[in-house]
Amino acid sequence: MARKDNKDNKINIVIDGKKVKVDKDTNILQAAMDSDIYIPYLCYYPGMESYGACRMCVVDVEGGRGTPASCTTPVA
Repeated sequence: MARKDNKDNKINIVIDGKKVKVDKDTNILQAAMDSDIYIPYLCYYPGMESYGACRMCVVDVEGGRGTPASCTTPVA
């Protein structure tokens, strides 16, 4: 089995004008937290399944529809 290069799992995104490189399998909120960008949240806990109940972490995604909860929206 071929070893997967960790670079293959990264993606470049822009959050509030800041370019960041994050894991493809993360959500917007965790990507922001890992990049020292503050998005307010209440019900999110890293390592547990997110369900976006509090709606405190809603964001505007360029090219997207509505205002999704960043804790339930994948970056890729």
